[in-house]
Amino acid sequence: MSDDWDAARYDAEQSFVAEYGTALVDLLDPAAGATVLDLGCGTGDLTARLDQRVGEQGRAVGIDQSASMLSRARECHEEPTFLRGDLRALPVEGVDGALSNAALHWVPATDQDGVLAAVADALRPEGRFVAELGGTGNVASVV
Repeated sequence: MSDDWDAARYDAEQSFVAEYGTALVDLLDPAAGATVLDLGCGTGDLTARLDQRVGEQGRAVGIDQSASMLSRARECHEEPTFLRGDLRALPVEGVDGALSNAALHWVPATDQDGVLAAVADALRPEGRFVAELGGTGNVASVV
């Protein structure tokens, strides 16, 4: 993601993206007290849902490269932690779970292995990772 995102417009016109992603929170099924990541968190809606699931003893961290998206996330959601970062070098380790909704297809193909390696390094041995990349043409290289 780049900084040319209009976060307010994104929330106004693309809020359905986070709604579709709520199933990922259920699939990840983070336990109370868990530490979880939202990779490519955008304006933070799913990070906030993760934060509710892990409760006060847990930690939800949203990571995005876009300063404008993170600014909006912090404006709209008080509790989760939001960090600006490169998904190829995650700033958090020892996490119980990670999810990504409608973000990884924005990573250039040459960097996707680096992102997956960073996720694997960030997860605890029994950690879980769920992701959704659906959209017209977004998974053509996988298919």
